[in-house]
Amino acid sequence: MKTIYKIIVLCTLFCLSHLSAQAKNAEQIFDQVAKSVYQIRIIDNKTSEKVSIGSGFILNYEGKDYMISNYHVISEYALAPKKHTIEYFNNGVELGELKLVAIDVVHDLALLEGYEKTAAPLTSAQEEVRQGGKIFSLGNPLDLGLTITEGTHNGYKQLSWKDIYMFSGALNPGMSGGAGVNDQGELIGVNVAMQGNDVGFFVPSKFVTQMIENFEEQKYKGSWMDIIQTQILEEEERIVGELMASKDSWTKPESRDERLVELPQDIHTAIKCWRINRRR
Repeated sequence: MKTIYKIIVLCTLFCLSHLSAQAKNAEQIFDQVAKSVYQIRIIDNKTSEKVSIGSGFILNYEGKDYMISNYHVISEYALAPKKHTIEYFNNGVELGELKLVAIDVVHDLALLEGYEKTAAPLTSAQEEVRQGGKIFSLGNPLDLGLTITEGTHNGYKQLSWKDIYMFSGALNPGMSGGAGVNDQGELIGVNVAMQGNDVGFFVPSKFVTQMIENFEEQKYKGSWMDIIQTQILEEEERIVGELMASKDSWTKPESRDERLVELPQDIHTAIKCWRINRRR
């Protein structure tokens, strides 16, 4: 009798866990996530005009809340902080000003402070979404208000210098810095770019975590221009180092024509040399 009881309990727990992990639809995701996603505006202090608009969201990481956006959304402020102000809005209502506290220029991320606490910040997904899985993007397209779009996760972009997710779904100007989430409403990435119809890209959430940890370790010191320059130079050094390290494995086209200049065909996953130039 006890054995039967244990089996029933185990089956019940399994069913409950299975139900809790059922994929949510767009309506459910929006209800869950919308209160954590905002519009961000960069304001010209002299004219009070909008210089740029984008999105941002609140993420809880290890018990603390952080506002995340794209670097390119707030870049005008970073380049000229005395001339601009960062403001954030919800449904067109201004909630206040934000302070820029950290950036990752290479991965196009920004960390902001000064927001009101939200009751339901986002949390990061613990598991990778498989290619072909259903995912969602939230942001403020074209200054029209908060929207959600449904799409497909297509893994990491190939032929790229850095890791970036491909999102087969609609992204529009103004959604940059918004949240990319899985079918449980958990963060998987940050809206960052679009390229053609239903071809968009997310910055993987692992780089958000990396930026937060660097901020907590006080690695962002100096003016924003100094930090930008340092990050760009470090990334250039990394790329050149990768190229030179792979020099021995470069492949060249087969040709016996002495009039042709042989160029390496494959020197890196992000570079393809397709042409053979004739000597002049």
